[in-house]
Amino acid sequence: MRKLMAMIMTIGLCPSAFAQMGHYEFIPYYGNNPFVFCKLGVPEDCWVPTDPQRGKYRVIDRKCFKSYSAKMYERVCSKGGMSAATPASRSAMRDPADASPGL
Repeated sequence: MRKLMAMIMTIGLCPSAFAQMGHYEFIPYYGNNPFVFCKLGVPEDCWVPTDPQRGKYRVIDRKCFKSYSAKMYERVCSKGGMSAATPASRSAMRDPADASPGL
């Protein structure tokens, strides 16, 4: 019983360790599809992907560059592009313009 209480206390004191196990971030591009986001980037924000596995990109034009999407690309794609790709999130947050049938 003491070991169980000690384990519960440890878990309660270290919630950040469990928060890092899973990572979710909503992607407001391409219908929340991390695979397309990591492959294409956001050219409208004046950057293109160079190395998706590492989250590296190249700025095309500094004048129209928007760092918000580029920083999101670094976070999401360096983790394998799976941060938003759970089956529930894909079907629940579908883009209404997407005419493909739900999977």
